[in-house]
Amino acid sequence: VLVRKKGNTIVRIGASTLNPCSGASVILAANTLQPETEPFSSAWQESNDSISWKTIGSNSFNYSLTWNQNTPKYFRFIYQSRVSGCDSSFSNVLKLVPKVGIIATIRTGNNVLCKGDTLIREANITGITGTQVLQWQWSKDGNRWNVINGASGERLRWVPDSTGTIF
Repeated sequence: VLVRKKGNTIVRIGASTLNPCSGASVILAANTLQPETEPFSSAWQESNDSISWKTIGSNSFNYSLTWNQNTPKYFRFIYQSRVSGCDSSFSNVLKLVPKVGIIATIRTGNNVLCKGDTLIREANITGITGTQVLQWQWSKDGNRWNVINGASGERLRWVPDSTGTIF
């Protein structure tokens, strides 16, 4: 009688990053503790909800992908015995959450002012957590920028003192 162990293989997975930016290369890696001595197969799976799974790669402990998601995605690794009657082992579930870029939306008023008119601009910043520090600047050529003293909030109210100024 040959006795085989059932589902004792412990599989853990990790990723090169848990918060990838769009276009980033991500490498998933699986490690087994107490590896099976019997023949095995393996597969990488992904899910949008960690309930329904789709196989995306097989028979490799590493899986590379280019991140192009704007919502979280879940990954797991299956280590399957090829011996009839033996169970499969599933890894931990890894959740990758995309890194969202900072988006600044500027609400503008009149884009052409006469000298002495008041310029009003409002900024709405998203994709950032924690303390935000805003600093408004001006330029005559769009290359060299100068700080507008005291203009560090979401709303700018300023009377330019020269013509040809870009904000």
